[in-house]
Amino acid sequence: MSIRTRTLAGMAAVFVASAVILAALARPLLLDGFTAIEQREIQQDVERGLALYRAQLGELDRLAADWGAWDQAYAFASCPSQDFLARNVTESALANLHASMMAYLPDEDPAVYGLALDPTRQALRPMPSPLRAALLDPAHGLRLTWPGDRAQGLLVLPEGPMLVAARPVLTGAGQGPSRGTVVVGRYLDDALQEGMAASSGLPLRFLPAQQLLQDPAFARQLLADSRHPLVVPDSTQSISGYALIRDLAGQPALVLATTQERPVYAQAVAMTATFAALLAFFTLAVLGLLFYLLQRGVLSPLARLCEAVDRLGAGGDAAARIPVPGKGEFARLAAHINAMLDSLQSAAARLRDSEQRYRSLVDNARDIVFTHDMEGHLLSVNPAASAITGYSREELLAMNIADLAVPSTRHGLPAYLAALAVGIDNTYDSMIVGRNGRHIRLQVSASTIY
Repeated sequence: MSIRTRTLAGMAAVFVASAVILAALARPLLLDGFTAIEQREIQQDVERGLALYRAQLGELDRLAADWGAWDQAYAFASCPSQDFLARNVTESALANLHASMMAYLPDEDPAVYGLALDPTRQALRPMPSPLRAALLDPAHGLRLTWPGDRAQGLLVLPEGPMLVAARPVLTGAGQGPSRGTVVVGRYLDDALQEGMAASSGLPLRFLPAQQLLQDPAFARQLLADSRHPLVVPDSTQSISGYALIRDLAGQPALVLATTQERPVYAQAVAMTATFAALLAFFTLAVLGLLFYLLQRGVLSPLARLCEAVDRLGAGGDAAARIPVPGKGEFARLAAHINAMLDSLQSAAARLRDSEQRYRSLVDNARDIVFTHDMEGHLLSVNPAASAITGYSREELLAMNIADLAVPSTRHGLPAYLAALAVGIDNTYDSMIVGRNGRHIRLQVSASTIY
């Protein structure tokens, strides 16, 4: 397959791959901006809902602070009596406070003193057992000890979720020591939720967490980062945001949810389809123009250069050169190739001359000239080595320098080889044993060849 065919096939493959990738990524890539705007908006809506929720807790906290820092409440916590409750914790008082419950928890008394409103009849009633148990549950942390302590959050009760805030019972001047805890509560009922939705202008809903967390996928997403609202597209028409609310014991209790429509998203989808079609057309046009330019400026000159190199290689003529047409990059490349061939031809000639001179010098030397590896095995010897030692060339090439050394000097060979291994030249007097056992004294000069 020619380079032109391969290039055309490659560009066709690039276009097909680009079309597939664009089809797969155009929607998410182009819609990311619109989706991010939607997510920020729905997250802001959820945050506004949470701010209203916290505002309700803050209002209850202020009420608890007022009813806790009171001399009469301080005296009541020291010596509880029903008279204090009858005079102060009344149906009208709770109604004016928009409270559903008020209770005092004296430090020296395990009982709960207070009253609650029936959420169905809005009438006073004794403290329900589940509410009493929740107030006394240590996991909820509603028994406060120090003057600066406070607690606020959510209690999940059979009658529904209740917002509560607690403050220590102090003197009218806000001094301690604390004599107990006052707790003020407000049911998070439909009326309160509708009021919060109306004040925010948002469709806020407080849903039971256990109901939503039954969906494993939703539970994983919501619990993965409960500090930030979770945004989930319901469809192409609507998107919802969720925030997890935990109770005073730290357990998932409610999920604040809100939903908004997606008109901008629908317009973005239509814009994305149009943009993807235009992008595909533009890509095809660019690839076509690129192939034309490559064909004219690169592929055709490169094909001619390849043909010339093939002819040069097939001819076997070391003096042959590549024609240099024109003045473009390929002409300069052909000129550089010719210059390289000239340099190689000259270098080869010089190398042959150098090898011939070296071989003549070594072969005619009267001294022994030899090479060995880093383990001492002889690799080459000159004729003088055979003449002086009495061994033939073949015998010497099968030997190690230790085989020639006098036994009393062999202990120095490891140091000699180690020095050569790190590039240290050696010049020393040595004694070798010839073929007939004759000792031959030599002055050795050794260098490392890299």
